[in-house]
Amino acid sequence: MAKIKIENFGPIKKGLQDNDGFIFINKVTIFIGNQGSGKSTIAKLISTLSWLEKALLKGQVKKNQISSLKKFVQYSEYQNIHEYFRDDTVIEYRGDTLSFSLKKGSITIKIEKTDEFFLPKIMYVPSDRNLISAVRNVRNLKGLPGTLYTFSDEFLKAVSSIKGKTELPINNVKYEFHKLNQLSYIIGEDYKLRLSNASSGFQSLVPLF
Repeated sequence: MAKIKIENFGPIKKGLQDNDGFIFINKVTIFIGNQGSGKSTIAKLISTLSWLEKALLKGQVKKNQISSLKKFVQYSEYQNIHEYFRDDTVIEYRGDTLSFSLKKGSITIKIEKTDEFFLPKIMYVPSDRNLISAVRNVRNLKGLPGTLYTFSDEFLKAVSSIKGKTELPINNVKYEFHKLNQLSYIIGEDYKLRLSNASSGFQSLVPLF
C-alpha cells in the first residue's frame, strides 16, 4: 500500500495530523473537503509520483532527471501544480518500489527493483471532463490543461473500440458511439439524445465510465 505526506504545498499547510502525516492510498481513496482545500492537489501529486514510479522502473525516466527540485517541478507542470512549491514544502511518498522525499529543497530517491510490480495505466481524470462530452474534438481547442487532452485521447480510443450499445450504470440508459460522424449518444427507453445535449450528470459520467 502506498502512502504520501504533504506539507506547505499549494493550499495544503500542515497536512494530515494523524499517522505521522501520512495519507494511505488504498485501492479506493476518497477525499472530502471544502472547495479549494487541496483535494485535487493531493490527487494530482499522487498521479505524478505514481507515474514517475512506473517510468523509473521501466527506464523511461532516470533518477538524475528528477533528482533536483528544479527538475521535479518540471514534471509537475503537466498537472499544473508547478507553482505550488515553497521553500518549506515537504513531500514524502512511499510506493511499492519508489521512496521519494522532498525536504528543505533537497530530494532523496530510492528505487527497489522487483519482478512482481504491477504496472497499471496512470492517469488523472480532470473534473472538467464534461468538455469532452460537449466538444467533438478537444484537441482543436488551445490552452486547456494537458490532463484534459490526454483524457480526451483515451476517451476516443475507448469509444472507438465499442461495438453497439453499452449499458450505463444509471437509469437503464445506454451509450452509443457513431464512428462515422464521431458523435456520442445516450439512449433511454423512449428517447435518443446526443451526449452534448444531455444533462451535466451524463456528460460527466460517460467519459469517466
